[in-house]
Amino acid sequence: MARDDKTKRAEEELRLARLLHRRAESRSDTEEVRRILRRNAKSLTPEYIERLWQEYNDLLRLLEINLDISAEHNLSKLLDKSIDTVIEVINAERGYLILLDRKGDLRFEVARGIDHREPDAGLPPAISRSITRRTIETGRAVITNNAEEDARFADFASVQDFQLRSIMCAPLKIKEDIIGALYVDNRSIKGNFSQKDLDLLETICAQAAIAIENAQLVEDNLKQQRKLLAAKEEVELLNKQLAEKVQRQSHELAAVRRSLERSQMCLETKYNYDNIIGRSEPLQRVFRLLDRTTETDVPVLIQGESGTGKELVARAIHFNGPRKSHPFISENASSISESLFESELFGHVKGAFTGAVSDRKGLFELADKGTLFLDEIGDLSMDMQSKLLRVIENGEIRRVGGKDIHKVDVRIITATNKDPAALVKQGLFREDLYYRLNVVKIVLPPLRERREDIPLLAEHFLKEHAEKTGTPLKALSPEASAALAEYDWPGNVRELENEICRLAVLSASSPVITPEFVSPHIRNATPSSTVTIPEQPRNLHATIEEIEKRIIVKTLNGCGGNKSKSARILGLSRDGLRKKMLRYGINTTGGEVTGKDKNNAERENE
Repeated sequence: MARDDKTKRAEEELRLARLLHRRAESRSDTEEVRRILRRNAKSLTPEYIERLWQEYNDLLRLLEINLDISAEHNLSKLLDKSIDTVIEVINAERGYLILLDRKGDLRFEVARGIDHREPDAGLPPAISRSITRRTIETGRAVITNNAEEDARFADFASVQDFQLRSIMCAPLKIKEDIIGALYVDNRSIKGNFSQKDLDLLETICAQAAIAIENAQLVEDNLKQQRKLLAAKEEVELLNKQLAEKVQRQSHELAAVRRSLERSQMCLETKYNYDNIIGRSEPLQRVFRLLDRTTETDVPVLIQGESGTGKELVARAIHFNGPRKSHPFISENASSISESLFESELFGHVKGAFTGAVSDRKGLFELADKGTLFLDEIGDLSMDMQSKLLRVIENGEIRRVGGKDIHKVDVRIITATNKDPAALVKQGLFREDLYYRLNVVKIVLPPLRERREDIPLLAEHFLKEHAEKTGTPLKALSPEASAALAEYDWPGNVRELENEICRLAVLSASSPVITPEFVSPHIRNATPSSTVTIPEQPRNLHATIEEIEKRIIVKTLNGCGGNKSKSARILGLSRDGLRKKMLRYGINTTGGEVTGKDKNNAERENE
């Protein structure tokens, strides 16, 4: 070869050495390259250069394999990559990566053929387990190019049974520990592997063992992280469940406390009013009035807004009274047409009019010896009022179309959401009937005037819903309860009941009802009883006096005009409250507080 060719080849080797220097993982590799080039710089023969070129290529390929294997941290992918690399580099027919399990048994992790498919198609691997086991036990690699004729394996039945020829097996070793082996073979060709192939297999196994250990550590860490995360989530869930349980128990304890308070209040009243939920002072005044009314037979007029529970009060009067074993008949008077009024109230005989196919008792006869409750009495026409008055005055009825007079013994309880006294003044209600019905008048407070009863009512309706639907009992969060308490409830208890039913349904599986479930118009409402601070600047002293006056008036109303009780609630002495009432012109005539001039107030409060 000419000198120029040698020089050219030498330059190519130097470029290759520099490339190897950039790719090498350790300084010892590059130093070795330099020593080789320096030692042979003057005696480069074509054969030597060719061999050196091949060695460099092999070293570069090995470094690429090492880098590729080291970079993979997914254990499954790493095992696949390791066996595929060995099959490709060594040109084996089949390859198996075997790991030892905790018991020391062989576990075949990956099997691959030269076509990258599993060679045994789901069957037990057709390899020499004895050679694999010897490699693992001794920690030394094995190579044979004709296993059937190799004296070392003469006693290995699998070698003869599977007609194995060329075999190499190298251990996967980490320091002194052996974790498995890499097995390759060629069943049809003798002499398929060389010592160089075995050296390469051992080198790859050394790198693969380290990478497998690292991947296992990474996988173990990930499993540990998942376990810790799962444990954390479980703890958080348990904490949440515990918090919900504590909250439910708090609500249950509060319910028990309120039940005890109601029981205590029942001891203070003569009769049981369990069906009328509440412990506010306005409602207690109603109960005390009912105590004095129930045992009598006098007519009762119940006045209150729609949804305040007028029929509940009527039922309490009847079922606590001496007529409780006799009928309680309830009818909405406004739903009776004028043409059918007499028939509905007094009954009719057969043939009295078209459709009267038989005798029929009216409401008064049906309620004989019991109670007749007529709701919305203020909606009756004047003619209907006259007919009602006659039966109330003489206790006698005559069926439509009949001639016989029937005596009836009925207690009359009526109700209206209007002011009957105002209707009398307007000429819309008979004055004599008004006086007949208004022997005892019970005025039911609207829900906005007894806000402290709202949590009790809400709890009652939630319990009713749970019992009716067979679902777990829910509880209101303090924020949701506060939102309900601040709303004015124009529909009173009936509106509250509908809202609670809605909340129980919409809150689905949540055991606690939070504010976001509450209807927006309720959640965002401002109670009418809230003191309004004027936007325009005004005298601070006058503003404070106005707020103080409102608070005193509201407290006196809530206590039925009782100054001693009001003084205790306000934190004043009775004399101190009296002086403020004189100052602001407040009196308590008849239990209703009104503003008067100071001279009148002074006389009434002395």
